[in-house]
Amino acid sequence: MRVVDGLLCLHEILEPFVETHMKAAYGSNWLHRASRAVDSNHGDALDIYGLLKTVLDKWNNVFRDQFSHDIKYKAHDYTSIAFAARNVTAHIRRQKGAALGLEDEDALRYLDAILQLVKLMKGSKDHITTTQELYDQQIYSNAAQKIVTNNITQQTMLPTWLDQSAGMGPHSSAEDGLVSAPSLSPAQQKLVLRSFNDAFFDHPQDVTSYVDYYNFHEAKETWSTGSGVLQSASYREIHRLWSKIRTVAIYEAFLLRFIRQCNGRVTRIFVLDGMESLEPSIARMLACIGLRHSLLEFETRFASILDMNSSTKLLGVKCDMFAIINGVTCLFFRFPLGCYPLMIRSNAPSFVKATAKAFEQLYIRADPFKKWYDEQTFKLSREEEDEVERQVDTIYQIARMRGG
Repeated sequence: MRVVDGLLCLHEILEPFVETHMKAAYGSNWLHRASRAVDSNHGDALDIYGLLKTVLDKWNNVFRDQFSHDIKYKAHDYTSIAFAARNVTAHIRRQKGAALGLEDEDALRYLDAILQLVKLMKGSKDHITTTQELYDQQIYSNAAQKIVTNNITQQTMLPTWLDQSAGMGPHSSAEDGLVSAPSLSPAQQKLVLRSFNDAFFDHPQDVTSYVDYYNFHEAKETWSTGSGVLQSASYREIHRLWSKIRTVAIYEAFLLRFIRQCNGRVTRIFVLDGMESLEPSIARMLACIGLRHSLLEFETRFASILDMNSSTKLLGVKCDMFAIINGVTCLFFRFPLGCYPLMIRSNAPSFVKATAKAFEQLYIRADPFKKWYDEQTFKLSREEEDEVERQVDTIYQIARMRGG
């Protein structure tokens, strides 16, 4: 049960926190002043029940002032929810056995409180990562649809998701065997927003919202308003999207029309981690993508995951990739392992500005496609180059069919 795992992680954070502040208040015999279950001895170390109960019972005298004024009430609320989580999970295990789970929304609420407490108590990076992963997994635990990478049913060249009357998005569910996103309640969607940045939780829906990664369509008005620029930093998306030419051809045909009709400019930075940089098949695929983009007049650059991490730290949003359209709309993405992707859209001015700045920083550090390609130990064969040229011809044809 993920909530139990989250409580175990929280226990590791709470134990030194409670001991430090209780000892400062009551001296070496502080354990005798701590709260605990009725059947435990006063000298015993505190379990998660005792730690959380002690924080709540000694809140006014000991723990309230350990948090700044702007977060102390949140800390108390999160502690109360975590304490309820401990009691509920203990009751389930006593009555029905550990195999019985919680209602999805209750589990998500408990994990959210645990995650926020770990952050407020300045847990280590490992603790934050562990609880964040548990939270991400829970979001889609009920209806998560696993990524299908084999035996994919191929679709026609012109799938219905690119309807001329609709908006435009780069992602198609057909290629990955993903038909629809799990259904999330408004409350769950709000928690998804907060998993990217706490500030998003309080944004009105028309400012920041959760969107379906595989069925997202950006409104045409967004593309035709603003600076005429699409800037995107792509990480963890290579196999999910860019290896699927049947999907990408439709998207790139749209971007080609964007360039021609709106005097637009497209810049995409592919972010590579160490494993991807060393994988020959990925390098050849990226070489083909870079060549195709050059022929389509898209700018392609390559950056390391370290540079990406530096940029997202500046951005202040927990994400695997981000994009900004025309200086008015920003998109943020996360890809929890084996789960449906998380994607949100925001036009909040402060985040749009920060996204533009983060992209500019990453752009400066990224290598142009030609430089990256010249440094590779291979060169594309004539057959591979011919295939790329055929792809480009197809993309131009689609663009003309769609009014480009």
